[in-house]
Amino acid sequence: MATIKERFRNVARKLTNDVLLRRPLELEQADLQRALATRFPLRREGTVTLQFADPFVRLDCGEDRMGLELSISARLLGAMTPATRWLVIGELKYQRENGWFTLGQPDLHYITAANLPSGAGRGRRLVTADILGPMLSDLPIYQLKTTDTRQALARKYLHTIRVSDGKLVLWLRA
Repeated sequence: MATIKERFRNVARKLTNDVLLRRPLELEQADLQRALATRFPLRREGTVTLQFADPFVRLDCGEDRMGLELSISARLLGAMTPATRWLVIGELKYQRENGWFTLGQPDLHYITAANLPSGAGRGRRLVTADILGPMLSDLPIYQLKTTDTRQALARKYLHTIRVSDGKLVLWLRA
């Protein structure tokens, strides 16, 4: 014979599975955009100083991929270059230990800028691989909130991440 405490646990487990875990959790593009905007502008200093600004989250790049548009300007020997607009598309990665979504394996898709000299895109692989890759893999695009019940559950039970209809869709499994 089950005790009242055991029956309560069984009901709570069933409620959690039926109500909270069977429906996907959806994060809107605007939520991701707001969270990411607080982390910019970013600056990387070295021989060339790069400044990254005006991020825009794109959720139209495939079911497990996300795009990030950035304005990037460079300072070399004291002179600042005009800002260029980059679209970087990468695989959505989830870091369970801190509840972060990051962009992995970034791939540069286009550059737009006024008055760029011919051949200016030659350094883009270097920028993508050597600078953007490590920066984006460490940059939280969004962090699941522990104060929201469904997001707190997602931190623990996240199973599948998909992009659908301009939303980040999170499927949970106990």
